[in-house]
Amino acid sequence: MDAETASPVQVISHADIERSGAATISEVLQKISANSGGSYSENFSNSFSPGAAGIALRGLGQKSTLVLINGRRAPNYGFAQNLSDTYFDINSIPAAAVERVEVLKDGSSAIYGSDAVAGVINVILRHDYQGAEVAADYGTSNKSDLTEKHVALTGGFGNLTEDGFNVLTSIDYFKRDGITYADRSKSSNYGGVENWSTNAGTYRTSPRAAFANCPTGASTMDASNWGLSGTVCGYNPASYVSLIPSTERINSFTSGEYRFSDKLQAFGNLFLSHTKTNQSMTPSSLTSTSVRYDPSTGGIASVSNKLPVGNSSNPYSTAVGIGYTFFDVGARTAEITTDMYRVMGGLKGNLTGSWDWESAVWYGESKTTQDQYNRVNAVALADAIANDSYNFLSPTTAQTDALRINTSREGKSKLYAGDFHVTGDVYALPAGSISLATGLEVRRETMDDVPDSWSSGGYILGQGATETHGARNVSAGYFEVTLPVHKKLELSLAGREDYYSDFGSAFSPKAGFKFTPSKMLAIRGTVSRGFRAPTLAENAQSNSTYFTSVTDKSASSPNYGKTVSIAGVLQSNPNLQPEKSTSYNFGFVVQPAQAIDFTVDYYHIKKTNEISTDSEQYVVNHESDAAYAGKVVRNSEGDIVYVVTSYRNLQYIKTSGVDLTFNWRLGQVGPAKASLKVDWNYLISWKSPQEDGTDVEYAGNDGSSNGAMSKNKGSATLNFDAPVWSAGVTGNFYGGYDLVADDGVDQARVDHWLTTDIYASYNITKKLKTSFSITNIENKAPPTDINYAAGYNYYYYTDRGRYFRLGMNYKF
Repeated sequence: MDAETASPVQVISHADIERSGAATISEVLQKISANSGGSYSENFSNSFSPGAAGIALRGLGQKSTLVLINGRRAPNYGFAQNLSDTYFDINSIPAAAVERVEVLKDGSSAIYGSDAVAGVINVILRHDYQGAEVAADYGTSNKSDLTEKHVALTGGFGNLTEDGFNVLTSIDYFKRDGITYADRSKSSNYGGVENWSTNAGTYRTSPRAAFANCPTGASTMDASNWGLSGTVCGYNPASYVSLIPSTERINSFTSGEYRFSDKLQAFGNLFLSHTKTNQSMTPSSLTSTSVRYDPSTGGIASVSNKLPVGNSSNPYSTAVGIGYTFFDVGARTAEITTDMYRVMGGLKGNLTGSWDWESAVWYGESKTTQDQYNRVNAVALADAIANDSYNFLSPTTAQTDALRINTSREGKSKLYAGDFHVTGDVYALPAGSISLATGLEVRRETMDDVPDSWSSGGYILGQGATETHGARNVSAGYFEVTLPVHKKLELSLAGREDYYSDFGSAFSPKAGFKFTPSKMLAIRGTVSRGFRAPTLAENAQSNSTYFTSVTDKSASSPNYGKTVSIAGVLQSNPNLQPEKSTSYNFGFVVQPAQAIDFTVDYYHIKKTNEISTDSEQYVVNHESDAAYAGKVVRNSEGDIVYVVTSYRNLQYIKTSGVDLTFNWRLGQVGPAKASLKVDWNYLISWKSPQEDGTDVEYAGNDGSSNGAMSKNKGSATLNFDAPVWSAGVTGNFYGGYDLVADDGVDQARVDHWLTTDIYASYNITKKLKTSFSITNIENKAPPTDINYAAGYNYYYYTDRGRYFRLGMNYKF
C-alpha cells in the first residue's frame, strides 16, 4: 500500500520478461493492456518507417508516448512513421540488460515534457552487477519456421560499496527468420482470388486476353473471377509479400560507476545497437494507372501502358494497353539497417543531509538506411516501349538489367542533451517531510530524411519520395513537491516550463493526492495538463509525395464522378502550435487481506489542437473554397495531377477507460508458492470529429485514424515458484471490434482472441538453469478481418502460430 503513488505505475520485472516467453522487449510491451491502437512493429512492412517498433499508450499514437532509458531521452528513429510520428525504436533495447520497465499510465508532461501526453515507458537497465552469465534460447513455430536464435552475455566486476567502482557490460544478439503470406493458411490466399493480380501479362482488350504464354509465376485464368470477360494472366501475390520480416540485431549496454567519496560519484554508460531487417513485396507492375513522381511539378506523371502498333509484343493492328508484372526484374526487396548509439557521462552526490544532486550530459544518434532492390526505371521503361527495346513476351537478361534500379534512402536523428537536478527534504511536518525535486534540462534535436537521386528525380515506377530537414533547441525547468499534510493524506504538485526554438513555450502543471483512510484502502487521483510539440517532420522543412486515389467532383473535369489515381503532396507547417492535453485519473488501491491487493483507476484524456491533415478527398470536395485555392493542381485537360495538404491544428481526441490490476499471493501449493496477477484495460470511449465536425465514437470499432480500438484487452498469469523450479500459465485476451469501414456488408465484426502461454524453468545446478515456453499453445489463428489481405489485422495481432522456446542460463 505504501509503495503505491498518486499516479498509476505498472512495473514489469526482469523475471516477468523471462516468464513471458518473448525474446525482445518489444514483444513484451506489445502485450500490455495499456498499449492499443496506433502501435506499430517491424511486421508493418509497407511502412514509411520500416524495421522498427514503437508503443502507443491509450491509442494516442507513438508520438504521444515517451520512451526513456534510465529516466532520460534517447534519439528517435531515423524515419517518421506515417510521415509524421517520431518515436524511439524499442527493438534497439537489449533484453538481457533490462532490470525492469516502468509504465507510467497518466500524463507526465509536468515531469518529462513533450510526448508524454499518453504516458511514459521508462526502461531501467541493470547496474552494480558482479559476476558473469550467458543466456541462450532457441525458438521455432509448430511449422518449423520463424526460427529465432538469441544469445546474451552479461558481466560485471567491482563492488561499488567495497571497491568504490563497478563496470557492467551486456551484449545481446538476436536473429529471426522471416515468413511470407504464403506460409500461413490465414494469409496464403491473399484475401481471396478477387485480391489476386490480373496484371501478370494481360492485354487490356474487351474481352481481356492473356498473353499466349504467361510469365513464370503466373497462369491463365478466367477473367470472370474479377467481374470481367475473357482471360488474364493472374497470380497470387502471397509468396512475395513479407508477413513477418527477417531481422538480425546486436545490442549492447556498458555502464560504469566510480565513487570518489561518500558525497561524490561519477557514472557513465554507452548504449549501442545494430539492426538489420529484410522485407519483400510483389514485383513492380505496369497498368493503366501506373505513375511516377514528377519532380518538375511535385506531383505525378503517368506512365503509359500502351504498346504502339508494330511493337514486337503487340499482336494487334492498333495500340493496346497491357497489364504486366516484372517477374524478370524480381520481387521488390528492402534491407533496412539501423545503427543507434547513446553515450552519457555524469556526476551525482550529496550536498548536505537529505539533499542529493545529479547532472549528466549525453549524445545520441540513430542512422537508418533503407536499401531498396529490383525497382523499375519508369523513364527507361517509357523509352523501351517507344523504341521496342524490351520484349514483354520474353525479355532478355540485358533488357531486364536495363530497367532495374536499386535505390536508397537515409534517415538520421541526433540528440544532444544535458540536465541537472536536486532532491531533498524541505521542511518537516508531523506526518513527514515535504520533499522537493527540481531541475533543468537542455537539448538539441535534429532530423534528416534524405532520398537518393533515383527517388527525388522521379525515376521509380509507382513510388513517391519523402524528405525532411529539421533542427531545434529545447530548454526546460521543472519541479515536483510531495506534501504529507496528514498521516492519511499526501498531496503532490509538479510543473514544467518548456521553451522550443521553433514554436515558443508551454507550461505543464500537475496535482495529485493519495488518501489512505485505512490500512486496507487508498484513494488516489491526479489532474494534469500536458503538451506534445510538433515533430520535426510536421513543422520543419519536409515534403512527402505518395500515391492515392480520389473521386473527381469538378463538373468541368473530363473525369467528373470518376475515381482517379493522383499524387498526394504533404507539406510541413512551420506555424503549427503544440497539441494540448488535459488528463484526469481517479482510482483506489485495496488490500482486503495481506495476500491480496488490487487497483482500479479511471482515466480521461482530452487532446486539443490535434495535428492532422485534411484528406485528399476533402480538399477535392472543397476545391472552390478560398481556403483551398491552389491545393488541387490540374493539367491543361482538367485532370487532377496532385493534391496538396499540410499539417494543421485541426482536431481533438477524447478518450477514457478503466485500468484494473489484481494480485493474489495464494501461498503454498504443494512444494511451490503460487500467485495470480491480472492486468486489464476497459476502453469506455475514444472520440474524435469527422471532417464535417461530427463527434464520432470509435471505441469498439476500426474507424479511427489510429486503427481498431478494442474495448477490452488484458492478461491473467498464474505462477508457481519452488526452490529449484518455477512454472506459469498466462491467458491473453484481445477484445473484438466492429468493422464500420465495411458497413457490415461482408463482415460486421471481428471476433475476440484468447490465447494461452505456458512457461517452466528448472535449476539443474546452482549455476545452470533451463527454461521452456510455449506461446499460443492452442495454435489459434488471429480472428478474421477481411479489410486486410493477410486475412487479419496485423497491427493488432500476429500469426506466429504455436511457438516453442527452449532456453539456458549459466552463471559463472
